[in-house]
Amino acid sequence: MLAACSPTPPTVAPPVLAVSGDIPDGGVAVAKDGTTLSLWLADGTGAWTMVTSTEDEGDHATVHLISYGGETGRQTNSFVFGYAPNATASMEVGPGHVAAFLGQGVYVAALAARDVAPNMLVWTFRDAAGGTIASGTGITD
Repeated sequence: MLAACSPTPPTVAPPVLAVSGDIPDGGVAVAKDGTTLSLWLADGTGAWTMVTSTEDEGDHATVHLISYGGETGRQTNSFVFGYAPNATASMEVGPGHVAAFLGQGVYVAALAARDVAPNMLVWTFRDAAGGTIASGTGITD
């Protein structure tokens, strides 16, 4: 007799993470391997999944976006990541900023907003004194 079964996704261990943090839905992180940045999400059980990756030189502020739409059942639905400019102590990004994490020259931010188009993004990198290092709208190439 044959029984129906559903495939179980493989458990993936993320590479060494450059920056990570806790968000309401689990965790978010960026791994850095040479010029490749990859975005990782963890669910509430701690299982990590790579969401996307991009080639990025990191010689200036970079802004990459992935956004989920519709009813996701998540509190965080969009993610912004990339290289932070030198001397960045904090960063803000909207719409719907929930959390941002910086480390090893890269950052990742989680947004509550769904269906975020690149032209909706507004971002600012700040130094330790609160001064603006770089700011802009949209994504970078």
